Amino acid sequence: MGKEIANDHIQLTIQGQTVSSLYGSVETAKFNIEQLVNAGVSAVLHPGLQDQLGVKEKQLISDMAEFSFTKFVALREHPMFTKYLEDLSPLKLLSNINISSRPTKRNAGAPLKLEDLRAISFVTAWSQLKQSVPAFYGVGGALQDVRDKGNWESVRSLYKTSGFFKTMIDNCIMSVTKSDFRITAHLQHDETFGEFWMLLKKEYDLTVKMLQELIGCQELMAEYPVDRASIGIRERIMLPLVVLQHYALKKKPKSTPMKLYKTRIKTGDPHRLRYCKRGQEPGVTYACK
Repeated sequence: MGKEIANDHIQLTIQGQTVSSLYGSVETAKFNIEQLVNAGVSAVLHPGLQDQLGVKEKQLISDMAEFSFTKFVALREHPMFTKYLEDLSPLKLLSNINISSRPTKRNAGAPLKLEDLRAISFVTAWSQLKQSVPAFYGVGGALQDVRDKGNWESVRSLYKTSGFFKTMIDNCIMSVTKSDFRITAHLQHDETFGEFWMLLKKEYDLTVKMLQELIGCQELMAEYPVDRASIGIRERIMLPLVVLQHYALKKKPKSTPMKLYKTRIKTGDPHRLRYCKRGQEPGVTYACK
């Protein structure tokens, strides 16, 4: 992005869950470290002048960012926003899963408030709904606004020439590809959530349409066929599980949610763990509902 970006030294942040897969063996560690070094050296020896944004390009991106941010904040302030996540996603149940180092939200004993949610649990809740709202909501509206103002060709040129802007858009395209509103399509007729669901679906459809126009192709991620095929395979594997989960969440008791705890089975493999309702006797088989 030009000389105005600080580059005196390098700092890397690696997600904890990827450390073992990226650096858990000599071969994988060597490969990934080589990639990092190569990227740094290549950037110094062969700087990409196309990524040095001019005043016009920066203003264009700023205008789109402001429009998108305003639209997303308006969505957050919708009275159904938090209730939608609470009732239809596994957000409340995430704290019972011992797979993270941090709680689902800050102020664990207080009622759920949006500002207390941690980013990982917030994004995971939308991901489990197959609606990547944090990744795409407002993008379609921002692109449409730019087009209506007569700056569409400038945006298309920016996508082709700026690695920074292209990466942002491509990430959005990937998130849209992973979304599937068909799973929750019945909510459009729901008395409580119908209007809110339609609001999300309308922006999703607009975003898909504008992204197709921007990249000049009806098939999203056509530039990355291997990644697109990988996502397609994974989504087909996950689809039955997502449908079952969504149905279970709709049927779960509203007043007395099941509390889970770990206990070791008295007989059999001493290293196995099982989950039971609180109060049940360990070692006895139950039909947990």
